This record gives sequence, structure tokens and C-alpha cells, in this order.
Amino acid sequence: MTRTFRLHAALAPWTLALAALWLPAGAALAQAFDPVRPMGPGADRAALAAEAAAAARAGNVYGDVEAEPPLAAPRTGGRDRAAVRAEAVVTSHDPSLNLDRRAFVNSEIPPQIKAVPGTPRTAR
Repeated sequence: MTRTFRLHAALAPWTLALAALWLPAGAALAQAFDPVRPMGPGADRAALAAEAAAAARAGNVYGDVEAEPPLAAPRTGGRDRAAVRAEAVVTSHDPSLNLDRRAFVNSEIPPQIKAVPGTPRTAR
């Protein structure tokens, strides 16, 4: 027999004794599931449906949720939708918009990449 096997064989009775002591203690501490509404043989579907409808009409009895979500204030004034779209199109065609200066030598964008604002982007 090897030394490891002898050690495990010597500890086996103690392990079983500890398990025999701790398993009932763990079972005593375990909590049982208590449903909110216990179901029994006397409950029928029609009575439960009527009770559910009455509870839904009663609203939030616990008060943990707002009755109505707050609405955003309507926007007044502002800019025309077409003007915003035109500005977005011009901005999207700016070739230097997505450039990061740190990606270039001395953190300077080369002049050949810089373009006149408002010109359409071309393939590089």
C-alpha cells in the first residue's frame, strides 16, 4: 500500500462521522418554499380569474412602481428636420472627421489627407 492510500483509509471514518453530523444540521437550516397563494382542491379557474382581474384593477398596492411613467416634455421650436439632415450629410462626407491626430507622425495630419470641408469623400 502506498502512503496516500493509508492516509485516505485512516481519514475515511472521520469524514463519514462529520458528514453524518453536518447533513442533518444543513437540512434543519434549509428553508421551505411557501407560495404566496397556496393552491388547493377548492380553487377553480373562474374564481381565480375574477380575483386576478380585481387585483389588476386595484393597481399597485405595494407602491414600489410609479402609477404612470413620466413623459418627456414636447419639443418646441428648434431646427427644421431638413436642415438637420443636410448638416448631417455634409458632416458625414468630411474626410478628416474620423481621423485621430495621434495616429500620425508628430501628431500632425498630413496635408494630402486634409481636404476642403464639404467635398465628398473619395476612395484612398
